[in-house]
Amino acid sequence: MRIRRLYIVIGFVLAFGMFLGIVAFAQDTNQGMTIKFSAPVQIPGGVLPAGTYQFKPTESDENVVQVFNDAGTRLSATLPTTAAERSITDEDLVVTVAGWESGAPSYLVKWFYPGSLVGRELVYSAEQEQQVAQAASRTSLGTQVPDGTPVRGN
Repeated sequence: MRIRRLYIVIGFVLAFGMFLGIVAFAQDTNQGMTIKFSAPVQIPGGVLPAGTYQFKPTESDENVVQVFNDAGTRLSATLPTTAAERSITDEDLVVTVAGWESGAPSYLVKWFYPGSLVGRELVYSAEQEQQVAQAASRTSLGTQVPDGTPVRGN
């Protein structure tokens, strides 16, 4: 009888540990990051000038990302997003933009966090979504700062 209780307790501990592991992984995708753009980039509802920006998910809704200046002191935009998934992870930040060679700003499409299969994809209007779909897309890799500070990408 004592052995049976021991197995039950061990089972609960293992199940609880697995649950915590899944929650911790999900929270990793809600991290902030910093991206440096060398040229202006279109986002839903506007254009971000070339520069460095912090992207932070809101506490109330993981599908909303706020964009701040490099210092994190001025809000530049609040953007709707959806979850994006990929089949292969990368140790770098992966950013996808879509645009033309005509000099018009490229659209920021999506990004994936370092080492994660989950990222964020921006939600555009139907008209802009058609333009994004017709434009050539390209992917850029960034690097993760070793001390765990936000990621920088190009």
